[in-house]
Amino acid sequence: DARWPVVDCGPLLRDEFPEATIGAIRAALTTRGFFYATNVAILDAAYIASLYETSRAAHALPREVKARYARPKGAYSGPDVGVDELAYEPATAATVR
Repeated sequence: DARWPVVDCGPLLRDEFPEATIGAIRAALTTRGFFYATNVAILDAAYIASLYETSRAAHALPREVKARYARPKGAYSGPDVGVDELAYEPATAATVR
């Protein structure tokens, strides 16, 4: 899909690591920063819930803690460079770098 990269992650869940899958993930993360994973319906519901909880915990961290993990300006060079997005600071917009 032209809107986002799609990667078949089924082999990874079977402990198979084909270069095509690893390469697709690498390309998606280095060019877009994300991908849509297919063939992952076999994930346990409790595991999926734990991922959401981990995400909520990370987003709930104080701004000072998150700032320690901020990437330096210019570290991201995907196709959406310069596009405004939500920021951690209230009433501001961050620019994707």
